[in-house]
This record gives sequence, C-alpha cells and structure tokens, in this order.
Amino acid sequence: MLYTPCILQADVIDTHRDGANPVNFRGNRATGSRLVIMESEISAAEKLAIERACERVVLDAVHGNDSRDYKLLAAMFTTDGTLHRPSGPPLIGREAIEASYLQRPADRITRHLVTNIRVEITSPSTTHVLSYALVYAASTARPAEGNFGLPAETRHLVGEFEDEMVFTDEGWRIRERHARFVMHFAG
Repeated sequence: MLYTPCILQADVIDTHRDGANPVNFRGNRATGSRLVIMESEISAAEKLAIERACERVVLDAVHGNDSRDYKLLAAMFTTDGTLHRPSGPPLIGREAIEASYLQRPADRITRHLVTNIRVEITSPSTTHVLSYALVYAASTARPAEGNFGLPAETRHLVGEFEDEMVFTDEGWRIRERHARFVMHFAG
C-alpha cells in the first residue's frame, strides 16, 4: 500500500506515537470510540483520491441495482461483505447479494438518486461513507405515457446508505452496508 498508518482509535487519545498533538478528533457513531486522524500523514491528493474512489463505489453499486446488473452490485462488496437491507435478513457475501436481487420482479425498475456522499477516512485502508438516496420505482407492466416514460409508483422513498469500506486487492469495496429508509412520500 502507498499509505502509512494515520489513525489511532481508543476512548481517549491526546498524542500521536511520535508525541505530536493530534490534528483532528472525530467520533465514530458505530462504536462510540474517538478517532484521531493525523492529517499530516496523508496528503491532500491521497485524501481526494480515496474520497473519489469511495464515491465511485457508491455510484457503481447504485448503477448495478438500477440497471439490473446485480453482478456489478455484488462486486462492489468484499467477497464476505454484508448488506443490511431495510427489510429482510442481512445478506452476507457476493453470491447471497446477487441471488437476492435476482429474485426481484422482472417488471420492477428503480432509480436511486444519490447525493450528499460524505466520506470520512478512518485509516489509509478504511472509510466510513454516508450517502442519501431518493428512490423512485415503476413497473414495466404499466404502459409508458408518451415521451414521459413509465408512471412512477405513488410512494417515493428517502433513504440512506451507511457504508464501511476497505481497500482490497480489487480497490475500495463495501465491507458492510446499512441501507435504511428515513421517510417516504405517499401519493
């Protein structure tokens, strides 16, 4: 790997291993621990590259879902990655993720509009990523309305993806995703 370690994790940290004061303190919602990121050990260019790569994983996973390319969706996870969906048991591993999505009704199409992708670098090889999604769905069984396409279902969902990503031999991948709905619009 090109990166040197830049994070310490504990309940209380006030110095780095070389005695320097930490630059940035952040809390971790999942564990409640404090993270200290030593910004001086990761360059601005490296930080941007990590952020962009993780954003791309989120977008590629959504594209795989919406285009019904479930092999691509599953490939955005580590081989043993876990997907916690809003309903149903967690899916563990690429095969389980792909198999579950292949069971979706053939006439169902979705579009996930993903925004506010926030990448927190927790180490040179791990990140915490939070993004919001507005989800529209339709059925190809209903006729298209001229040039306006298929009529969307009356319920639109607002959700979020909370991802723990790791750097692997394949690049950045989702180790664990918590997908949840936080509100909906009913028509």
